[in-house]
Amino acid sequence: MTARGAFIGPIIDDLDTISSRVRARSKLGHTDLNRILEDFFKELLNLIYKANLVNLNESRRNAPGLDLGDTTSAIKRAFQVTSQASSQKINKTLHAITDADAALYDEIYVLVIGERQAKYQLDTSQAKRVGFEHPNIIGMTELASRIIGSEIDTIRAVYEKLRAELQRITVELEVAIDGKFATSLGGVVEDRPAVERSDASLLFAYDESGGLFASREEAQAALNGFIDRLELLPRMTRQFLGWLLDNTDLALGLDKPGMPSTGLSVNADLVSRKHSDQRVLHEDIRLLRSWKFVDYDDDGDGNSPRISIGFPGAHKTNLSEALPYFLFDRKLSAETLFSTMNFTVFGPPPVANIPVLAKKKRRNALRKK
Repeated sequence: MTARGAFIGPIIDDLDTISSRVRARSKLGHTDLNRILEDFFKELLNLIYKANLVNLNESRRNAPGLDLGDTTSAIKRAFQVTSQASSQKINKTLHAITDADAALYDEIYVLVIGERQAKYQLDTSQAKRVGFEHPNIIGMTELASRIIGSEIDTIRAVYEKLRAELQRITVELEVAIDGKFATSLGGVVEDRPAVERSDASLLFAYDESGGLFASREEAQAALNGFIDRLELLPRMTRQFLGWLLDNTDLALGLDKPGMPSTGLSVNADLVSRKHSDQRVLHEDIRLLRSWKFVDYDDDGDGNSPRISIGFPGAHKTNLSEALPYFLFDRKLSAETLFSTMNFTVFGPPPVANIPVLAKKKRRNALRKK
């Protein structure tokens, strides 16, 4: 899929989601569009048309016929934003537009949050007075077509705007039924994942002669420490961390004997080029850095920066060496492992009555006190 295609699909889906919520409100008799939605489409249209629209209702309450206007750009545009697509609504809007506004703006549009009708019976005299024609009625399909025909930077900006605002907008558009809203915190906040832990017997046996761990219990304690930290991350962030591990120079076979070692790290430019959503990428990197799962190194020497992988919760152990090599040698995916949180690839689930080494150490420390 091209970068353009990766953005277009979600944009169309998000616009359809907003339209569906507006349509549901209209069926319940709520045809008004609140200030938040007007401001949202103001910002969206500014991106699409490269305009400087302002909310006209800020300076004059319910500006006659028009909600948004731009008088500073080369092409002066104005929009009425509505949930109603009927000829009656369009003609009512045209009648409400003052002669002063008709003379002020080069182009006047009606933006329908939904689909426009196939045919309209416009008031000919009013349409002529305002300079309004059928193509000046824009539904979500027409808006999407305008976006698709835009430059990639504009498409990306629209995508990021929708991703950032969709949840807030859809919640704002909800109508309470019997005093209750369909969306609750439980529907938007991700739960902690179910975790399948391991006794780490296979992980220990994998390098028993190498001395990375003194015992199976030590390997299990290190693995559990890492899992305890990993399960705090959102699923998509965990999956991204796994993808990073799967794309280190070591995993890709680029860290060869006799060559300067890049360690357990990823080419940051490769990550940036492959990730389609730069905002999400930066958020994930920021979160992972703050919790010591990754570090970002840029020597400023003209070479690509590096993203190095860490194993918080297992510091002062050799898990950072044992776990990656175990996965690489068996051609297992860290992306899948961190997403599913099923760690039985390292050995069967632990027997419940066998305490983990870390717990033993804590109990011993308490006894000493």
